Order: sequence, then C-alpha cells, then structure tokens
Amino acid sequence: MYIKTKYSVGIRGSIEQHENVRELLKAIDEQFVTSNKALASTLIMMFTSLKLTGIRGVREHVMEMRDIVAQLKKLEGEMFESFLCTLSLTLFRLSMDLSKSLTTHIRISVYQGIDDHVCSRERKVNDGARRKCYAGDAKEMKERKISSQSEREATNFSQI
Repeated sequence: MYIKTKYSVGIRGSIEQHENVRELLKAIDEQFVTSNKALASTLIMMFTSLKLTGIRGVREHVMEMRDIVAQLKKLEGEMFESFLCTLSLTLFRLSMDLSKSLTTHIRISVYQGIDDHVCSRERKVNDGARRKCYAGDAKEMKERKISSQSEREATNFSQI
C-alpha cells in the first residue's frame, strides 16, 4: 500500500496490514495517543531547562519562553503568572548578570506573554524597591517620582 510506505519504519512495523485507508489511520490513532499530562510535563521541562546563551539574543529567548507559555495555556494547565515570571527571571539571572533596566524590560516582556494586563501593574520605583502598583496607586507613584525629582533638583540648586 502506497500510504504505508510514507510512514517511518517504527510505525510501519507496529501496525497491522489494512486494505482500507480509514482503518489504517484509525489503527494508527488508537496506538499513538498522546497524553496532555505528558505534553504539559515536557513543556514545563523545556521551560525550566531554557538557558540564555550568547549566540541567541534576549529577544529570541523571551519569544521562545512566550511560545512555551502559550502552549501550556492551550492545555489549560493551572500555572500562576507570578510563578512563571519569577521562574523566567531566575533563569535569566542564572544565565547572565543583568542590569536593572534590562531586568525591568524582560519582566514586562514576559508578563506580556503571560497576560497583557499584568504588564501595566508592576513597575520599578526609583529607590530600587519593587512593588505592585494598581490603578489607584499609579497617580501616587507619579507624584512620588515627581516629588523625588524635585527634591533632588532642590538639593542640587542649593549646592550651587
């Protein structure tokens, strides 16, 4: 049968001879059933074993991570956004020493891949402390930034 010659040797040897194409495809489907748990486990292992090398850039690495997260979402696996972001940043830090601005950029990129609304919620404050900032806190954070800038300008002006 012509169709059977196009399959790999491993599949050909394990499937009985069928005259009807539908029966052949049905037998192949029954024998090679994939498990969602096994696929999810494989994706999680791929995600945790990703390493940033100097050959590929940060962008390609983040895109690959976003792709794996999207595949995990399709499987409807319960994964928390904070866990994924923390894990991805840990993997980045293990791979290379990141500056603060690059860390913030990566955090935002990973959050966008996980959930778009989370990206706007976490920002870095001038003093280096991380904190969650929700819709009500955004105005306060802007005022804090403006007041800290004006204080610095005032001290610089008084030193002249």
